[in-house]
Amino acid sequence: MADAAAGKGGSRNLMRQREIAGGLRTFSHPWNAKSEMRGVALGAAMGFRRVGVNFIRIAPGKEAYAPHAHAHEEEWVYILEGRGRVLAGEETFDVGPGDFLAYPAPQVVHHLVNAGKSDLVCLMGGEVLPLDVVDFPRHRKRMVWVNGRVIAYDMDAGENPFAPKPLELKPRAIPKKKKAAKKKARARKR
Repeated sequence: MADAAAGKGGSRNLMRQREIAGGLRTFSHPWNAKSEMRGVALGAAMGFRRVGVNFIRIAPGKEAYAPHAHAHEEEWVYILEGRGRVLAGEETFDVGPGDFLAYPAPQVVHHLVNAGKSDLVCLMGGEVLPLDVVDFPRHRKRMVWVNGRVIAYDMDAGENPFAPKPLELKPRAIPKKKKAAKKKARARKR
């Protein structure tokens, strides 16, 4: 988008409102059936590789992503319009226009829900690191990001879900004939 703007006599450092509106896409988080956002990744469209900046609209009754916490990346949300309900760690509270949410790393589990009657409009952003670990405690899932690749596994798998499982050794049953033969052999040795 940035290069298209530059080709029309615009600047590769400027994205106009009409370009933002034209770039809106609907997306959701696969682990949350109520997740539905309409937005555009402004930072990525303008060439950012280390910083994410997103313009997001959440319809009434819909939610952002799924409750999660990053181990390494930091995130923020600035509310432009509408009313929301936030989970942040053990707290829940309402937010509205002008409110700023910050999630320093390691983050507390957090989540944003549209609790109003109109769209919840916000800017969201954060770091884009080459390595991060993201926990989704309600879903008992952990995602590991390494250079754009994602590996997800069940948190119940333990500390290292990729390690070989310990062998369970069970005593073997010895047939009666072998037991009798072993008894005779022991008796002879005495």
